[in-house]
Amino acid sequence: MIFDDIGSVMEFYKTYAHNVGFGVRLGQQKVVDNVLQWKRFLCAKEGFRTKKGMIAIDPAKKRRKVKLTRCGCEAYIYVTRESDGKYRIASLTEYHNHPFVPPSQQHLIRSNRQVSERVKTTLYDCQRASIGTALAYRFLHVDAGGFEHVGCTKKDLQNHYGVLKNKIKNCDAQMLVDQFGRLKALNPAFFYEYEVDDVGTLVRLFWADASSRKIYGHFNDVVSFDSTYNTNQYEYIFAPFTGVNHHMQSVFFGAGFLLHETTDSYAWLFTAFLRAMGGIAPRLIITDECLRMKNAIGKILRNTAHRLCMWHIMEKVPGKAQVLAARDECDVQEMANGEGIKIISISDQYKKIREVCYDTKTMTAKCNCKLFKSTGIICRHIIRVLRGAKINELPSSCVLKRWQKNCKRDIVLDGEGNVLEEKFIDQVDMAVKRKIAAVRNKLEDLIQNAKGSMEGIELLHTSLCNVELDLAQLVPDVACSTQENQESFIGSAIPKHVTILTPTDVNGRGTCSRIKGHRDGVKSGSGEKSRRPGIHQKVARKCNICKELVFHDAGTCSKKQTAQQ
Repeated sequence: MIFDDIGSVMEFYKTYAHNVGFGVRLGQQKVVDNVLQWKRFLCAKEGFRTKKGMIAIDPAKKRRKVKLTRCGCEAYIYVTRESDGKYRIASLTEYHNHPFVPPSQQHLIRSNRQVSERVKTTLYDCQRASIGTALAYRFLHVDAGGFEHVGCTKKDLQNHYGVLKNKIKNCDAQMLVDQFGRLKALNPAFFYEYEVDDVGTLVRLFWADASSRKIYGHFNDVVSFDSTYNTNQYEYIFAPFTGVNHHMQSVFFGAGFLLHETTDSYAWLFTAFLRAMGGIAPRLIITDECLRMKNAIGKILRNTAHRLCMWHIMEKVPGKAQVLAARDECDVQEMANGEGIKIISISDQYKKIREVCYDTKTMTAKCNCKLFKSTGIICRHIIRVLRGAKINELPSSCVLKRWQKNCKRDIVLDGEGNVLEEKFIDQVDMAVKRKIAAVRNKLEDLIQNAKGSMEGIELLHTSLCNVELDLAQLVPDVACSTQENQESFIGSAIPKHVTILTPTDVNGRGTCSRIKGHRDGVKSGSGEKSRRPGIHQKVARKCNICKELVFHDAGTCSKKQTAQQ
């Protein structure tokens, strides 16, 4: 048999092996002047396991049990290159000394399993939607009509994603800063700042995009700052700045990563926040109860009122004060007039006297309860005075701009004169994605229309095969490398040289976790083992590459990765 290239030979033998029920392995080859002269394709059970792999170096060390798969099978094909550049099967052996894999298990043969480009695309799309690898594989199984049609196992999919995470684990801090730099180049209104220590470890980071800075320009009176979130691997403290818009919805102003929760770290973060927002400090900031945070706020945000979050308030109020129900009954006790200004004394059901100063010319009112000043919502005492003045509509002075419908129509500029508007990262890329989505939806509609009859399905299949031939002539078959696919999924290039490092071992001050309930202490199965200290701690083990007691193995050793590069 004659083949145009060596890839066609391999595809032919793998298809033959799959139909028969055995795996294929690459054998010896000879290359002269970068031209393949001959090559052998072997049965996966060819040869025997080496004695080196059978002998335990450390008898005390427990080895993982691995099933013996090689049994000395001599089946092979031998391919040589002809003078015209084509390849011919010169010799072959079809005899196998082992039973074949049954048809129900042939999809599990290693040479038949491959994470295809379609599977990779689905996996990456699921990861962007926060869908795990296991659920992504279940979706592939349902979409393909069975596990045997997916083309790989769930473990293959997990290994593929694990290789990607292992590849970027030592340079993800560098990649994050590089990505922020690219966003800054595309949109000058994007703001970020970071700081590294003496050894190059990223210790502080803050960022805010144009949309967040624009929203802060409209709703900068109250800011909520929370530092009770931490990441899983590096123990960075995630500290977002949030607020409330005119629909009482939470809005995002910016966020930061802190390696250490110190007063200096919080002071640096608040300073970066002020620089991002043009030096405009909020009127009120709500935080959790932290002395270091309180000291930093008093140092940087001197004119900002500081209050604790509602959880801390509700924990302390029942023990110190009685909860009282609010009433809207107000009575006018006294009134004084002078040059267009009325001073009205109003009492409620608790006999508390509030004074409202009302200007009849400008139609402005102020109350010493200061509810309007603190929350921006007019109090009942002012409403009582306005009703007494026969005013049926609230004056414009009693409605803050942040509660108006047109509060976001003004153009907001940063300190450098840039218009704070969000821009798409790549207009061409977005147009391509929209076109691909339209083609996919159109194809799905055709499938739904044709699935009612076998003739319709055959017509659609034939038409797609013809389109495939035309497409092969129009677009050359250029295979992307694994790194190109990984960088496309991440959205950032994987750097070759890393100058910004990730932290090693970090101990935080003990960030808050969820509030424990009364049943947490009496869970079933909580025995002596769960109460033993250090039962869930990591145990160091000896790496076969660096020969040291560390918290990694031979598959993730940095020396092995350096040698491969």
